Amino acid sequence: GFRVFWAWKSRRVGRPALIATVVALIEQMARENPTWSRRRIAAELAKLGHDVNKDTVAKYMPVRPGRPPRHRASQTWATFVRNHLVGTLAIDFLTVPTVTFGVLYVFFVLSLERRRILHVNVTAHPHAAWAAQQLVEALGPDAPTAARLIRDRDGIREALDHVIVLGERHLLRLVRGYIAYYNEDRPHMSLAGDAPIARSVEPPGRGRVVALSRVGGLHHRYARAA
Repeated sequence: GFRVFWAWKSRRVGRPALIATVVALIEQMARENPTWSRRRIAAELAKLGHDVNKDTVAKYMPVRPGRPPRHRASQTWATFVRNHLVGTLAIDFLTVPTVTFGVLYVFFVLSLERRRILHVNVTAHPHAAWAAQQLVEALGPDAPTAARLIRDRDGIREALDHVIVLGERHLLRLVRGYIAYYNEDRPHMSLAGDAPIARSVEPPGRGRVVALSRVGGLHHRYARAA
């Protein structure tokens, strides 16, 4: 019942698919008017009683032969972010359902330089003043210097997708436990396999490998024990 309820509540809501006659009109207009843009075709369709978004029009416009390909920007967004990791903070606001069908909100702040989560908090009633206070708390004396702020979807969902939350205190305990694992234990490809708080390499001579439970057994850290 829980799964069905949230599948219904999270259903996608969007424009219905275009009927074949409208698609044919888009193709015809694009073919017969090679200089028309998607906006021009959308305006013409509106005059025919078809309210079609310009981006939807572009989806159905045929590729024009001989048209030179668009040049990509000199720097993609991903490249820009990689080149400016130092001084960039990322934030995210995500929703989490509870066992009683309520909704809680998780807000966290992450430093991209080492993919380190600086701050996290949970609330049932988010508002602008509350979010601003979280940034103030995140930017304490030990926090990296911040020059840029972006939004980022990070891996905290890999913990929340596997639990049923009982309430606000339960969720806060879960995310704090996950962040301790994320910062201290979890290897990141972008950090050459290291954790945000660097882990030392433990050579075989240090002893046998043991599994250390993290986040209630959802994750583990592996270390050598003498």
